[in-house]
Amino acid sequence: MVNALTQIGIDALVKQGPPDKRKELADGQTPGLRLVVQPTGAMSWAYRYKAIDGSRKKVTLGPYAKRKGAGLTLSEARRKAQQAQRQRVEGIDPANAQKIERQEQVAAIAKADLQEADQFEKRFNEYMRREASQLRSADTIRAVIDRRFFPKLKTRPVTEIKRKDIQTIIDKIMDDQEPSAAIQAFAFIRRFSNWLVERGVIEVSFCNGMKPPAKPKSCDRVLSEREVRWFWEATGKMGYPGGTWARVLVLTGARRSEASHMVFSELDLERAEWSLPAERSKNKQAIAIPLSSLVIRELKGVSPLGSPPSYVFSTGTGRNGKIAPISGYSKFKSRIDEAMLEEAQQEAAERGVAADDIEIPNWTYHDLRRTCASLMGALGISPHVVEAALNHKTGQIQGLAKVYNRYEYLEERRQAFEALANHIEEIVTGEAAPSNVVPLRG
Repeated sequence: MVNALTQIGIDALVKQGPPDKRKELADGQTPGLRLVVQPTGAMSWAYRYKAIDGSRKKVTLGPYAKRKGAGLTLSEARRKAQQAQRQRVEGIDPANAQKIERQEQVAAIAKADLQEADQFEKRFNEYMRREASQLRSADTIRAVIDRRFFPKLKTRPVTEIKRKDIQTIIDKIMDDQEPSAAIQAFAFIRRFSNWLVERGVIEVSFCNGMKPPAKPKSCDRVLSEREVRWFWEATGKMGYPGGTWARVLVLTGARRSEASHMVFSELDLERAEWSLPAERSKNKQAIAIPLSSLVIRELKGVSPLGSPPSYVFSTGTGRNGKIAPISGYSKFKSRIDEAMLEEAQQEAAERGVAADDIEIPNWTYHDLRRTCASLMGALGISPHVVEAALNHKTGQIQGLAKVYNRYEYLEERRQAFEALANHIEEIVTGEAAPSNVVPLRG
């Protein structure tokens, strides 16, 4: 009778050293189980059995290990041998079953590798690397993806993303009262998915059958002087980065992405100028933006982050560990709205008006740019100077004059921005700001 293998017996065998020739030790407790000992000292488990056709076969179960993790312990080897025995009873050849299992494991690994290569994040990064030079607003697209798509789709294989997934994200952006962002996100994801179709990664675009989000209605919203005052108080309470950034928007008339990606190397506070490069300008034309004394005061209060300093407005480090530009525009907007309403209600209470009757019509960040232009116009500043101040090239100067007139109106713009800053200070404080600026009239 063959005795059952024991851990003590195996330990003693190991101490004896490797045998002169290959040896198999049967386990008296589990029929068919063998401990195979090689002359090299290597030890493994095997299961010997008689196949249905009468032939003798062997299945290697795995390497021997005294503890779990490095191989099969005695108890684990017995369980595997018992599993093979059950397969025989069920009419399954253990050797064939093992071969099929290995094939399935190889296929699963290959599928996992393919899925990892096709993850949304990896394919998106490849798209940006290959197509970024052709994209007008690569930084803006990056921000939209980071904020809206990555939380849901980052590790999902693009082959498994459905139209419903994209529609859910677009609907959420619309529900957040960001129709422009929804339109931008839809346009991007459609281009990206078409690119994947062109490269044979997916068969059908994510957006196949989807309709673009409703276009926002044409808006002529301009903040009133009372709203400007509430806005200024609200952003002052918020402070850096969101409040300071929002103030710079209205003081410079800059577009949202232009100001949010401002870097310290673009600023010359001694000359009071911000050099906006062509690659970050919507019309692809570089421009020196004069900075009023009020903007200078705001920017001097910013403590640089990182070494060397990078983005002027930042909430900290991004996914790559580097200083990232400001993001979370909708959250900043909500905080500004709440603080503005508090200011409005407080003023109403002082006048004896019920706070519940106070409501501030919705406005967007782009309305701050329009407010900047409107306030300049109210000061009597010439339309072509306002147009130049906002780096907008499709207004008053047209035709042949547009071709030959390359004058940048730098000094006129400087006076215009200073006049705007003085006017805002008057609105906020109720007192005339000292100034030697003469408003420019048409």
